Amino acid sequence: MSISTAITIKYENRAADHMRAAQRYYQTTFFYIGDKIVGILLLLYGVYSMVTAGVHWLAILFIALAPCEWFNLLSTHRLKAYLGSKWNPKFREQFEVTFTQQGIHFSTPTIDSHIDWTFYHYVLEDDQLFLLVYGKWMYSVIPKRAFANASERDAFRDLMRQMIVPLAKQVS
Repeated sequence: MSISTAITIKYENRAADHMRAAQRYYQTTFFYIGDKIVGILLLLYGVYSMVTAGVHWLAILFIALAPCEWFNLLSTHRLKAYLGSKWNPKFREQFEVTFTQQGIHFSTPTIDSHIDWTFYHYVLEDDQLFLLVYGKWMYSVIPKRAFANASERDAFRDLMRQMIVPLAKQVS
């Protein structure tokens, strides 16, 4: 598929996509690294407390909270993404999105919008979705399941590389 060809996809929004997108975006923030540091500190303090003062409830609590903080189970960003995807009426509609070199056309029964590529700053990608990032905690979620096949996904990726500079922070 040529990059000059329009790529059109249709998809229904899923809460799981938005929760995954929130987690993927969170992994690029300072707070993600902070969670790791706090998790280590909780574990070390819990172990230190047990060694110096013996087994007590506070030391056990710190040790129990350490993996929760390390694996980001205490953060609310996934919950916010879930609730947002359920409560926002635009996410209840089927999206039709067309990507061309001239821009991106989003269409639903209630939305008809053309967005220039310059609106987006960078792209995040994982094995299930693309995130076209345009601001802090603001992004468009494009699920990979919406593409007909791998060659269409590759053509989309090539178009993004050409139109969004830089295509950054890819994780497979």
